[in-house]
Amino acid sequence: MLRLLPQANVIEDDKLYDYIDECRLFGTGIGMVDVHLLASAADKTGIVLWTRDRKLSEQAARLSLNYVESGT
Repeated sequence: MLRLLPQANVIEDDKLYDYIDECRLFGTGIGMVDVHLLASAADKTGIVLWTRDRKLSEQAARLSLNYVESGT
């Protein structure tokens, strides 16, 4: 079932640094792995992040890349 999940693209370093600048991610308390996750999610339509990491979750929400549970 994991193979059925959408896969994110690996972002090249130059594009990643541009993403950091464009999204003002410096000084937000997230690390490079988190930035890679955000940039990869942003690079492909339909991919969102589901995390319990508070700082990553805050940035994902700010960038509209966070998973939002639909009410049932």
